[in-house]
Amino acid sequence: MLNNKINSGKVMVDRDTKSYVYILVREDLTIAQQGVQVAHAGMLAISKHGGLKEDTRLVVLKVKNQQQLLDYFDMSKDNGLKAEKFFEPDYDIFWSAMSTAPISREEGKIFKKLPLWRP
Repeated sequence: MLNNKINSGKVMVDRDTKSYVYILVREDLTIAQQGVQVAHAGMLAISKHGGLKEDTRLVVLKVKNQQQLLDYFDMSKDNGLKAEKFFEPDYDIFWSAMSTAPISREEGKIFKKLPLWRP
């Protein structure tokens, strides 16, 4: 379908066949901390799950606090997704972010109620 394709600047890519890594980060952290936690969670996704391809996309979403992060982590596992949560040992942040393995757009629909992260 034509409306399922986007122009990546090189070739038309079908949104329904590429993979997505979802990162959820707590919005109750400072902006600087959020940025660092997103990077940590992304590195964790790559080291644990690999599977990145040229058309893998990153989706960064925000959750309100640690409890909502843990709820979405549990929901991910309950839905059969490979996911990792990141524990920040510094600054008493504790569980700060989570990431999924590369998954399909359909599988990522469990995160549809979460807003995109914006600084």
